[in-house]
Amino acid sequence: MRVLVDCHLFDSAFEGTRTYIEGLYSEIFRIEESSPSGRIYYLAARNVQVLKEIFPERPFIRYIPLQSKRSYQRLLFEFPELIRKYQIDYAHFQYIVPFTRRCRYIVTIHDLLFLETPQYFSWYYRAARKWLFKRSYQNAEVVFTVSDFSRDSIRKFYGDGKVVNVVSLTLQQRAISFKSAWTADEWKKKNGLRSYLLYISRFEERKNHYALLKVFYERKLYEEYDLVLVGRRSEECRKFDDLYATLPGEVRKHVVLKTKGVQLEELLEFLVHAKLFVYPSLAEGFGVPPLEAAALAVPVVCSNTTAMKDFGFFGDGHVDCSNEDILFRAIESKMLQPGVDQQQQCELIRDTVLARYSGKNGAIDFLQVAFPESGVSGIKVKSKSERIQQ
Repeated sequence: MRVLVDCHLFDSAFEGTRTYIEGLYSEIFRIEESSPSGRIYYLAARNVQVLKEIFPERPFIRYIPLQSKRSYQRLLFEFPELIRKYQIDYAHFQYIVPFTRRCRYIVTIHDLLFLETPQYFSWYYRAARKWLFKRSYQNAEVVFTVSDFSRDSIRKFYGDGKVVNVVSLTLQQRAISFKSAWTADEWKKKNGLRSYLLYISRFEERKNHYALLKVFYERKLYEEYDLVLVGRRSEECRKFDDLYATLPGEVRKHVVLKTKGVQLEELLEFLVHAKLFVYPSLAEGFGVPPLEAAALAVPVVCSNTTAMKDFGFFGDGHVDCSNEDILFRAIESKMLQPGVDQQQQCELIRDTVLARYSGKNGAIDFLQVAFPESGVSGIKVKSKSERIQQ
Protein backbone atom coordinates (compact mmCIF):
# COMPACT_ATOMS: atom_id res chain seq x y z
CA MET A 1 0.00 0.00 0.00
CA ARG A 2 1.21 3.48 -0.89
CA VAL A 3 0.37 6.49 1.28
CA LEU A 4 0.98 10.11 0.24
CA VAL A 5 1.36 12.71 3.01
CA ASP A 6 1.02 16.41 2.18
CA CYS A 7 3.93 17.99 4.09
CA HIS A 8 3.96 21.41 2.41
CA LEU A 9 3.61 23.03 5.85
CA PHE A 10 7.24 22.13 6.53
CA ASP A 11 8.15 24.76 3.94
CA SER A 12 6.93 27.56 6.23
CA ALA A 13 7.02 28.70 9.86
CA PHE A 14 6.16 26.54 12.85
CA GLU A 15 2.48 26.17 13.67
CA GLY A 16 0.17 23.66 15.31
CA THR A 17 -0.72 21.81 12.12
CA ARG A 18 2.93 21.20 11.33
CA THR A 19 3.49 19.97 14.89
CA TYR A 20 0.56 17.57 14.41
CA ILE A 21 2.08 16.05 11.26
CA GLU A 22 5.54 15.75 12.80
CA GLY A 23 4.31 14.17 16.03
CA LEU A 24 1.91 11.77 14.33
CA TYR A 25 4.21 10.48 11.61
CA SER A 26 7.29 10.31 13.83
CA GLU A 27 5.38 7.83 15.98
CA ILE A 28 3.92 6.01 12.96
CA PHE A 29 7.44 5.51 11.60
CA ARG A 30 8.66 4.16 14.94
CA ILE A 31 5.81 1.66 14.83
CA GLU A 32 6.71 0.71 11.26
CA GLU A 33 10.28 -0.03 12.33
CA SER A 34 9.18 -2.45 15.04
CA SER A 35 6.07 -3.87 13.31
CA PRO A 36 6.39 -3.44 9.53
CA SER A 37 3.07 -3.12 7.72
CA GLY A 38 4.36 -3.11 4.15
CA ARG A 39 3.06 0.44 3.61
CA ILE A 40 5.28 2.91 1.75
CA TYR A 41 4.96 6.56 2.77
CA TYR A 42 5.52 9.33 0.20
CA LEU A 43 6.27 12.64 1.95
CA ALA A 44 5.75 15.69 -0.28
CA ALA A 45 7.17 19.19 0.29
CA ARG A 46 9.23 21.77 -1.58
CA ASN A 47 12.07 21.56 0.94
CA VAL A 48 12.86 17.85 0.98
CA GLN A 49 16.00 18.45 3.05
CA VAL A 50 13.88 19.63 5.99
CA LEU A 51 11.78 16.47 5.68
CA LYS A 52 14.91 14.31 5.77
CA GLU A 53 16.09 16.05 8.94
CA ILE A 54 12.77 15.52 10.69
CA PHE A 55 11.93 12.12 9.19
CA PRO A 56 15.31 10.42 8.54
CA GLU A 57 15.61 8.03 5.65
CA ARG A 58 14.10 4.59 6.16
CA PRO A 59 13.21 1.77 3.74
CA PHE A 60 9.50 2.63 3.87
CA ILE A 61 9.87 6.41 3.28
CA ARG A 62 10.08 8.21 -0.04
CA TYR A 63 10.50 11.97 -0.51
CA ILE A 64 8.73 13.89 -3.27
CA PRO A 65 9.86 17.47 -4.06
CA LEU A 66 6.88 19.70 -4.76
CA GLN A 67 7.14 22.31 -7.49
CA SER A 68 4.06 24.45 -6.82
CA LYS A 69 4.29 27.50 -4.60
CA ARG A 70 0.55 28.14 -4.36
CA SER A 71 -2.06 25.95 -2.73
CA TYR A 72 -4.47 25.98 -5.67
CA GLN A 73 -1.71 24.75 -7.98
CA ARG A 74 -0.93 21.87 -5.63
CA LEU A 75 -4.57 20.88 -5.19
CA LEU A 76 -5.74 21.33 -8.78
CA PHE A 77 -2.76 19.94 -10.66
CA GLU A 78 0.29 18.72 -8.79
CA PHE A 79 -1.17 16.36 -6.21
CA PRO A 80 -3.56 14.61 -8.65
CA GLU A 81 -0.61 14.05 -11.00
CA LEU A 82 1.63 12.74 -8.20
CA ILE A 83 -1.13 10.38 -7.09
CA ARG A 84 -1.37 9.02 -10.62
CA LYS A 85 2.40 8.85 -11.16
CA TYR A 86 3.19 6.98 -7.94
CA GLN A 87 -0.02 4.90 -7.92
CA ILE A 88 -1.02 6.16 -4.48
CA ASP A 89 -3.72 4.27 -2.57
CA TYR A 90 -4.34 6.77 0.26
CA ALA A 91 -3.46 10.45 0.56
CA HIS A 92 -3.53 12.42 3.82
CA PHE A 93 -4.24 16.16 3.71
CA GLN A 94 -4.82 18.90 6.28
CA TYR A 95 -8.16 20.72 5.92
CA ILE A 96 -8.46 20.56 2.10
CA VAL A 97 -8.30 17.60 -0.30
CA PRO A 98 -7.65 17.93 -4.06
CA PHE A 99 -10.49 18.81 -6.39
CA THR A 100 -10.32 15.58 -8.40
CA ARG A 101 -10.51 12.15 -6.83
CA ARG A 102 -7.58 9.93 -7.76
CA CYS A 103 -7.36 7.74 -4.63
CA ARG A 104 -8.89 7.42 -1.16
CA TYR A 105 -8.53 10.66 0.77
CA ILE A 106 -7.87 11.12 4.48
CA VAL A 107 -8.40 14.62 5.82
CA THR A 108 -7.67 16.14 9.22
CA ILE A 109 -9.88 19.17 9.87
CA HIS A 110 -8.21 20.68 12.91
CA ASP A 111 -10.90 23.22 13.69
CA LEU A 112 -13.72 25.38 12.35
CA LEU A 113 -12.85 28.44 14.40
CA PHE A 114 -13.77 30.75 11.53
CA LEU A 115 -17.37 29.52 11.95
CA GLU A 116 -17.34 29.26 15.76
CA THR A 117 -15.77 32.69 16.28
CA PRO A 118 -16.35 34.60 13.02
CA GLN A 119 -15.54 37.94 14.66
CA TYR A 120 -11.84 37.06 14.47
CA PHE A 121 -11.77 36.28 10.73
CA SER A 122 -12.33 38.33 7.60
CA TRP A 123 -15.33 37.77 5.34
CA TYR A 124 -13.05 36.54 2.56
CA TYR A 125 -11.29 34.05 4.83
CA ARG A 126 -14.61 32.67 6.06
CA ALA A 127 -16.27 32.47 2.64
CA ALA A 128 -13.47 30.57 0.94
CA ARG A 129 -12.89 28.07 3.72
CA LYS A 130 -16.54 27.44 4.46
CA TRP A 131 -17.00 25.80 1.07
CA LEU A 132 -13.55 24.21 0.78
CA PHE A 133 -13.56 22.57 4.20
CA LYS A 134 -17.10 21.23 3.86
CA ARG A 135 -16.34 19.84 0.41
CA SER A 136 -13.26 18.08 1.83
CA TYR A 137 -15.31 16.67 4.70
CA GLN A 138 -17.82 15.29 2.22
CA ASN A 139 -15.26 13.88 -0.25
CA ALA A 140 -12.82 12.22 2.15
CA GLU A 141 -13.17 8.55 3.00
CA VAL A 142 -11.79 9.16 6.51
CA VAL A 143 -12.13 12.35 8.57
CA PHE A 144 -9.99 13.12 11.61
CA THR A 145 -9.84 16.02 14.01
CA VAL A 146 -7.71 16.78 17.08
CA SER A 147 -10.13 17.49 19.94
CA ASP A 148 -13.64 16.80 21.17
CA PHE A 149 -14.35 20.50 20.75
CA SER A 150 -13.45 20.39 17.05
CA ARG A 151 -15.40 17.15 16.52
CA ASP A 152 -18.50 18.75 18.02
CA SER A 153 -17.90 21.85 15.91
CA ILE A 154 -17.74 19.78 12.70
CA ARG A 155 -20.98 18.03 13.61
CA LYS A 156 -22.59 21.35 14.42
CA PHE A 157 -21.81 22.97 11.07
CA TYR A 158 -21.55 19.98 8.70
CA GLY A 159 -24.01 17.52 10.23
CA ASP A 160 -23.45 14.10 11.73
CA GLY A 161 -23.75 12.02 8.58
CA LYS A 162 -20.10 10.96 8.73
CA VAL A 163 -17.90 9.59 11.50
CA VAL A 164 -15.38 12.16 12.75
CA ASN A 165 -12.47 10.46 14.51
CA VAL A 166 -10.62 12.28 17.29
CA VAL A 167 -6.87 11.63 17.38
CA SER A 168 -5.19 14.09 19.71
CA LEU A 169 -1.94 15.70 18.72
CA THR A 170 1.26 13.89 19.67
CA LEU A 171 3.89 16.29 20.99
CA GLN A 172 7.19 16.43 19.14
CA GLN A 173 9.75 14.15 20.77
CA ARG A 174 12.54 16.62 20.04
CA ALA A 175 10.60 19.27 21.97
CA ILE A 176 9.56 17.31 25.05
CA SER A 177 13.00 15.72 25.45
CA PHE A 178 14.86 19.02 24.99
CA LYS A 179 17.92 19.62 27.18
CA SER A 180 19.25 23.16 27.37
CA ALA A 181 22.85 24.01 26.61
CA TRP A 182 22.61 26.95 29.03
CA THR A 183 21.80 27.57 32.66
CA ALA A 184 18.88 29.92 33.26
CA ASP A 185 21.22 32.73 34.31
CA GLU A 186 23.47 32.21 31.29
CA TRP A 187 20.49 32.28 28.91
CA LYS A 188 19.06 35.44 30.45
CA LYS A 189 22.45 37.16 30.40
CA LYS A 190 22.99 36.15 26.77
CA ASN A 191 19.67 37.76 25.79
CA GLY A 192 19.83 40.74 28.16
CA LEU A 193 16.80 39.52 30.14
CA ARG A 194 15.63 39.43 33.70
CA SER A 195 13.18 36.71 34.79
CA TYR A 196 10.52 36.71 32.09
CA LEU A 197 6.98 35.82 31.14
CA LEU A 198 6.76 34.10 27.76
CA TYR A 199 4.02 33.78 25.15
CA ILE A 200 4.64 31.78 21.95
CA SER A 201 2.02 32.22 19.24
CA ARG A 202 1.65 33.96 15.92
CA PHE A 203 0.09 37.42 16.14
CA GLU A 204 -3.65 37.39 15.47
CA GLU A 205 -6.46 39.20 17.24
CA ARG A 206 -7.89 36.02 18.75
CA LYS A 207 -4.50 35.18 20.27
CA ASN A 208 -5.08 38.02 22.75
CA HIS A 209 -1.57 39.45 22.97
CA TYR A 210 -3.24 42.76 23.77
CA ALA A 211 -4.65 41.58 27.10
CA LEU A 212 -1.32 40.16 28.22
CA LEU A 213 0.55 43.34 27.30
CA LYS A 214 -2.10 45.47 29.03
CA VAL A 215 -1.86 43.43 32.24
CA PHE A 216 1.94 43.55 32.08
CA TYR A 217 1.84 47.34 31.80
CA GLU A 218 -1.08 48.38 34.01
CA ARG A 219 -0.25 45.97 36.84
CA LYS A 220 3.41 47.07 36.70
CA LEU A 221 4.85 43.62 36.19
CA TYR A 222 7.62 45.32 34.21
CA GLU A 223 9.10 46.54 37.48
CA GLU A 224 10.39 43.02 38.17
CA TYR A 225 9.94 40.97 35.00
CA ASP A 226 10.38 41.09 31.23
CA LEU A 227 7.76 39.99 28.71
CA VAL A 228 8.92 37.94 25.70
CA LEU A 229 6.50 37.49 22.78
CA VAL A 230 7.57 35.02 20.11
CA GLY A 231 5.61 34.50 16.91
CA ARG A 232 5.27 35.72 13.36
CA ARG A 233 2.75 38.39 12.41
CA SER A 234 0.06 36.71 10.34
CA GLU A 235 -2.41 39.59 10.55
CA GLU A 236 -2.71 43.14 11.85
CA CYS A 237 -3.30 43.45 15.59
CA ARG A 238 -4.29 47.10 15.88
CA LYS A 239 -5.16 47.18 19.60
CA PHE A 240 -1.86 45.57 20.51
CA ASP A 241 0.12 47.83 18.16
CA ASP A 242 -1.57 50.98 19.47
CA LEU A 243 -0.88 50.01 23.08
CA TYR A 244 2.72 49.04 22.36
CA ALA A 245 3.31 52.35 20.56
CA THR A 246 2.13 54.33 23.61
CA LEU A 247 4.21 52.46 26.20
CA PRO A 248 6.69 54.64 28.08
CA GLY A 249 10.30 53.90 27.17
CA GLU A 250 11.03 52.40 30.59
CA VAL A 251 8.24 49.85 30.01
CA ARG A 252 8.86 49.12 26.34
CA LYS A 253 12.48 48.16 27.00
CA HIS A 254 11.14 45.23 29.04
CA VAL A 255 8.92 43.95 26.19
CA VAL A 256 10.83 41.75 23.74
CA LEU A 257 9.19 41.05 20.36
CA LYS A 258 10.63 38.22 18.31
CA THR A 259 8.46 38.05 15.21
CA LYS A 260 10.82 36.42 12.69
CA GLY A 261 13.74 34.08 12.34
CA VAL A 262 13.30 32.04 15.55
CA GLN A 263 14.40 28.44 15.01
CA LEU A 264 13.12 25.54 17.07
CA GLU A 265 16.19 25.20 19.28
CA GLU A 266 16.16 28.90 20.20
CA LEU A 267 12.42 28.78 20.80
CA LEU A 268 12.85 25.83 23.17
CA GLU A 269 15.63 27.66 25.01
CA PHE A 270 13.27 30.58 25.61
CA LEU A 271 10.62 28.14 26.76
CA VAL A 272 12.63 26.03 29.18
CA HIS A 273 14.07 29.09 30.97
CA ALA A 274 10.80 31.06 31.31
CA LYS A 275 9.61 32.05 34.76
CA LEU A 276 6.05 31.58 33.52
CA PHE A 277 4.44 30.61 30.23
CA VAL A 278 1.18 32.46 29.54
CA TYR A 279 -1.30 31.36 26.85
CA PRO A 280 -4.22 33.83 26.85
CA SER A 281 -5.67 32.86 23.44
CA LEU A 282 -9.45 33.27 23.12
CA ALA A 283 -10.02 30.54 20.52
CA GLU A 284 -8.06 27.41 19.59
CA GLY A 285 -8.82 24.16 17.82
CA PHE A 286 -6.25 22.50 20.06
CA GLY A 287 -3.47 24.61 21.63
CA VAL A 288 0.02 23.10 21.41
CA PRO A 289 2.38 25.63 23.11
CA PRO A 290 1.03 25.35 26.68
CA LEU A 291 1.34 21.56 26.46
CA GLU A 292 4.95 21.83 25.28
CA ALA A 293 5.67 24.21 28.16
CA ALA A 294 4.03 21.84 30.64
CA ALA A 295 5.95 18.86 29.20
CA LEU A 296 9.16 20.75 30.07
CA ALA A 297 7.88 21.42 33.62
CA VAL A 298 7.48 25.15 33.03
CA PRO A 299 4.69 26.86 35.06
CA VAL A 300 1.68 27.69 32.86
CA VAL A 301 -1.31 30.02 32.86
CA CYS A 302 -3.66 28.95 30.08
CA SER A 303 -7.03 30.01 28.72
CA ASN A 304 -9.96 27.73 29.51
CA THR A 305 -12.09 28.30 26.41
CA THR A 306 -12.81 26.36 23.17
CA ALA A 307 -10.56 23.27 22.80
CA MET A 308 -8.49 24.39 25.78
CA LYS A 309 -11.38 23.41 28.06
CA ASP A 310 -9.77 19.97 28.03
CA PHE A 311 -6.68 21.29 29.83
CA GLY A 312 -8.17 21.19 33.32
CA PHE A 313 -4.93 19.67 34.64
CA PHE A 314 -3.53 23.23 34.72
CA GLY A 315 -5.61 23.70 37.88
CA ASP A 316 -5.57 27.27 39.19
CA GLY A 317 -3.66 28.29 36.06
CA HIS A 318 -6.63 27.34 33.85
CA VAL A 319 -8.60 30.59 33.69
CA ASP A 320 -10.83 32.93 31.70
CA CYS A 321 -8.23 35.07 29.93
CA SER A 322 -10.87 37.38 28.47
CA ASN A 323 -11.10 38.87 31.98
CA GLU A 324 -7.95 40.88 32.65
CA ASP A 325 -8.42 40.84 36.45
CA ILE A 326 -8.62 37.03 36.44
CA LEU A 327 -5.62 36.81 34.13
CA PHE A 328 -3.55 39.05 36.39
CA ARG A 329 -4.50 37.15 39.55
CA ALA A 330 -3.51 33.85 37.91
CA ILE A 331 -0.14 35.30 36.82
CA GLU A 332 0.46 36.83 40.24
CA SER A 333 -0.41 33.58 41.99
CA LYS A 334 2.09 31.64 39.90
CA MET A 335 4.80 34.24 40.41
CA LEU A 336 4.36 34.21 44.19
CA GLN A 337 4.05 30.42 44.55
CA PRO A 338 6.88 28.96 46.67
CA GLY A 339 9.52 27.27 44.57
CA VAL A 340 9.17 23.77 46.06
CA ASP A 341 5.37 23.78 45.75
CA GLN A 342 5.57 25.07 42.19
CA GLN A 343 8.12 22.46 41.17
CA GLN A 344 5.99 19.63 42.56
CA GLN A 345 2.89 20.95 40.80
CA CYS A 346 4.76 21.36 37.51
CA GLU A 347 6.06 17.80 37.71
CA LEU A 348 2.55 16.43 38.28
CA ILE A 349 1.19 18.42 35.35
CA ARG A 350 4.14 17.32 33.20
CA ASP A 351 3.42 13.65 33.93
CA THR A 352 -0.25 14.11 33.02
CA VAL A 353 0.56 15.86 29.75
CA LEU A 354 3.12 13.26 28.71
CA ALA A 355 0.70 10.43 29.48
CA ARG A 356 -1.99 11.98 27.29
CA TYR A 357 -0.09 13.62 24.47
CA SER A 358 3.10 11.65 23.84
CA GLY A 359 3.99 8.13 22.77
CA LYS A 360 2.38 5.93 20.17
CA ASN A 361 -1.24 5.78 21.37
CA GLY A 362 -2.49 8.48 18.99
CA ALA A 363 -0.54 7.02 16.08
CA ILE A 364 -2.07 3.58 16.66
CA ASP A 365 -5.56 5.09 16.85
CA PHE A 366 -4.89 6.82 13.54
CA LEU A 367 -3.57 3.71 11.80
CA GLN A 368 -6.43 1.50 12.95
CA VAL A 369 -9.02 3.93 11.57
CA ALA A 370 -7.21 5.09 8.44
CA PHE A 371 -6.06 1.64 7.27
CA PRO A 372 -8.47 -0.89 8.78
CA GLU A 373 -7.38 -3.63 6.36
CA SER A 374 -3.76 -3.49 7.62
CA GLY A 375 -3.79 -1.32 10.76
CA VAL A 376 -1.41 -2.34 13.52
CA SER A 377 -0.90 -5.71 15.07
CA GLY A 378 0.92 -6.94 18.14
CA ILE A 379 0.95 -3.58 19.95
CA LYS A 380 -1.14 -2.91 23.04
CA VAL A 381 -2.60 0.58 23.29
CA LYS A 382 -4.38 2.26 26.19
CA SER A 383 -7.93 3.44 25.62
CA LYS A 384 -8.67 7.16 25.54
CA SER A 385 -10.47 6.90 28.90
CA GLU A 386 -7.39 5.27 30.47
CA ARG A 387 -5.20 8.10 29.14
CA ILE A 388 -7.55 10.77 30.50
CA GLN A 389 -7.58 9.12 33.94
CA GLN A 390 -3.81 9.43 34.00
